[in-house]
Amino acid sequence: MVNINEPAVVKDFVLEATVGNILIVDDNLGRDELVAHGNKVDKNGQLVSESYEAPGSRAATDIMAALVDLGYSVTYAPSTSYDFATWGDYNLVIMASGDNTSSLSTGIKADLRTFVADGGHLLLEGGEVAYSHRSDTPFAQDVMHISAWGSDSVGDFTVSDPSHNVMSLPTEVTGPINLTYSGYGDSDSVTPTTDAQGPGSWTGASSRASVVCFDPNAAPMGGQIVFFCFNYSALATGERENLLHNAVHWLVTEEIGNSSIAGSVNVGGSGDNSGVILTATPGDITVVTGPDGSFLFDGLFAGNYHITVVKSGWSSDVADVVLGEGENYSGLDFSLNAILTVEYCDSPGVDVPDNDPEGGVYCDIDVAATGPVSNVEVYLDITHTYLADLVVELISPAGTVVRLHSNQGGSADDLLTWYPAETTPFQSLDAFIGDPMNGTWTLRATDYGSMDYGTINSWCLKMTYAALATPADGSDLPRTLVTKGNFPNPFNPMTTIKFAVPKDGKVDLAVYDVAGRKIATVLSEVLTAGNQEVTWTGRNDRGQAVASGTYFYRVSAGDETVTGKMLLMK
Repeated sequence: MVNINEPAVVKDFVLEATVGNILIVDDNLGRDELVAHGNKVDKNGQLVSESYEAPGSRAATDIMAALVDLGYSVTYAPSTSYDFATWGDYNLVIMASGDNTSSLSTGIKADLRTFVADGGHLLLEGGEVAYSHRSDTPFAQDVMHISAWGSDSVGDFTVSDPSHNVMSLPTEVTGPINLTYSGYGDSDSVTPTTDAQGPGSWTGASSRASVVCFDPNAAPMGGQIVFFCFNYSALATGERENLLHNAVHWLVTEEIGNSSIAGSVNVGGSGDNSGVILTATPGDITVVTGPDGSFLFDGLFAGNYHITVVKSGWSSDVADVVLGEGENYSGLDFSLNAILTVEYCDSPGVDVPDNDPEGGVYCDIDVAATGPVSNVEVYLDITHTYLADLVVELISPAGTVVRLHSNQGGSADDLLTWYPAETTPFQSLDAFIGDPMNGTWTLRATDYGSMDYGTINSWCLKMTYAALATPADGSDLPRTLVTKGNFPNPFNPMTTIKFAVPKDGKVDLAVYDVAGRKIATVLSEVLTAGNQEVTWTGRNDRGQAVASGTYFYRVSAGDETVTGKMLLMK
């Protein structure tokens, strides 16, 4: 007998890679029943749009179906139970609100702000999102990238910038695309912020945007955020899929530039220069040094970059680089010094004069340590019969004034606390960062009411600072280029910037605004080694007085660069 088995069949499968992995968060939960939307009123209670009833939007479902057809791997999550910790695992997150007129909880908005701040790529969709959250300025600027809301019911979608990738690649979108308007949850017209573009518009409001696009660099092939200011399900099928395809393609396209920034970090002569974290913005690109301290930011695009340099236990540093197309910027070197902590205390036991707003009492502590301030903490032990009469300020040797206490409290309260560890000061102590710590620090207490009395029993300063590297022979010449702050700070209209150079040579000192733009060249000449100072008169290179605000000065000598922060107050 012969047994004949079933023939063996071998089948081979070829799996095609997905175009990208996308998470879609449903902020409208795919409702199909009729949904009632009440009257829409502005902050003054004025009627904006009347109430209406319409089928609930299925935007998340429609978007997901289109993306699956395009070859994307899509994961669905309801807005009530998503896992924010996994967002970074996806090429793109889509927050779909459809026609939801009660969109985006406080928690969702906080997660969206964190996500985009960390460089995450986002498609935000919804016809009432802009109106509902336009007054939340941080969210409006950082996530939606809008500066104003216009109106509802502004016609059909149309194209205002056909050259933008979201309107042209990989499929040309010509418009108009019909929008079936059921009510105010279906569309918003907006004005983009100056750092964003509005390539889509409305047939009934050509000056307002229907799509907002944000790209943190100058390269056009990809971007970070697209905001659909409409209910996706209200757009006509066919063209809406092309628009979605272009937007997602733009958001998931990786951008690699042909420029770079390279240099090294010297960690206080320790011999181990590893573990220094350098971050380049925009883009929040981070690199970490190895033992030799070298670093490289590669694949950058032309533009202005702000570099921050930090290592726990050591001073920090910053630099601003203007990078050209195809430029390989090298020789950007930093020196970090050890962070030390000192504490000084005094028990003056002096009375605060009653009702003396022009005078007050002054208590001094002389600080012998030398170096720029990295952090300040203040301890106060002040008793007072009515604390709301009292103002307490701390003044640094450089003239920086920070108000710690400003007329809070009552007859049952005293000041017995550490700022900011236990009590948040009235003004931030960060204003002292960069000030030279050596010299006399003054505590001023002033009484602004009558018939109440107080006493400064004791107070303390705890400061961390970057130690200045000096030669072993004890000479006054620094081992590295150092800044010693500016005085006065704040200032109006001039201030003196002090620094020290380790050897004779060419020194450049320039002033920059907070955006990294060069404002003025203050110094460019050969100087001798040792302590130096130069005065800036608060004017730019054209001789014009600059506006009040924060400015940075940058001192360069040889291959070393140091920076400092100063505040012009008019």
